[in-house]
Amino acid sequence: MKKFSALLCGVAFGAAAFVSAAGAQDYPSKQIHFIVPNAPGGPTDSAARILAERLTATFGQSAIVENRPGGLGQIAFDYVARAPADGYTILLSTGSVALQPVVNKDFPYDVAKTLTPAAIFAESPLVFGITSALPVKTLPEFIAYAKANPGKLNYASQGALDTFSNDLFKIMAGVDTVTIRYNGNGPAVAAVLANQSQYTLPTPAYVKAQEAEGKMRGLAVTTAKRSALWPELPTMAEAGVPGYDINVWFIAMVHANTPRPILEKLHKALMDGAKSPEAAPRLRALGTTQTDYTIEEAKQLLVRDLAMWAKIAKDTGFKPE
Repeated sequence: MKKFSALLCGVAFGAAAFVSAAGAQDYPSKQIHFIVPNAPGGPTDSAARILAERLTATFGQSAIVENRPGGLGQIAFDYVARAPADGYTILLSTGSVALQPVVNKDFPYDVAKTLTPAAIFAESPLVFGITSALPVKTLPEFIAYAKANPGKLNYASQGALDTFSNDLFKIMAGVDTVTIRYNGNGPAVAAVLANQSQYTLPTPAYVKAQEAEGKMRGLAVTTAKRSALWPELPTMAEAGVPGYDINVWFIAMVHANTPRPILEKLHKALMDGAKSPEAAPRLRALGTTQTDYTIEEAKQLLVRDLAMWAKIAKDTGFKPE
């Protein structure tokens, strides 16, 4: 009887493997959906549209982008978490996905067990960008100005990652500013240009374009090392906030139960697409640099950042909403 049971288990396992392999061979046989947790126009949305074009060209099946902003990323995460585990619904986000349990009170998911990375294809610093209407030109001057005017400066929030990054800055620099939420980089930068908010933390391309026109100033990058795309800007640590270090990676994630053959096929298409002559220059124009993470390395990075943000939140006394 045990032998018969073992035989049945072996047959079942073989059948499952065959189904997974067959599914990967047929994948994709219908439209692919990129789910973006930001409004149209930001770097995450732009990256999703660039990759959607490449997947459409690679697979011969259309790939489209759906914007589902709100809830500091939880609305989009929830949508993908509830989707079938078949590789057709992809969360296209930044490292903010590792902040979901920190910034959203009672977040119902274990991030690393609910979704799995299909690819981390690019990374970028954030830039501390201010309105040119402020009478400051360096980060130390901004900190001094904020301390002299507590509660009078507005921060334009774009999503989970930059919101927490600013909260961390406020704690480490000892300043009191007011956070105003906007749905994405574009609206947040527009608010700073209109001086409705006085500063924000977008990716380099947004600030550099506006600085060239004299409408914004970049004061520092958030990474531990200076950006090759904007080397004259100091790091936050160099500019007066020692120990500050935030790097933004761009990640495509699918349901954790997605069959491995489909995951591998999607990973290759995404990484090849990001490095293609059609996509690479456009991704660099967003202020990103390319990466070569494997699926396993992407998982390790996600788990590492989940632990890192949780520790930072605990050490700084950050309270989720």
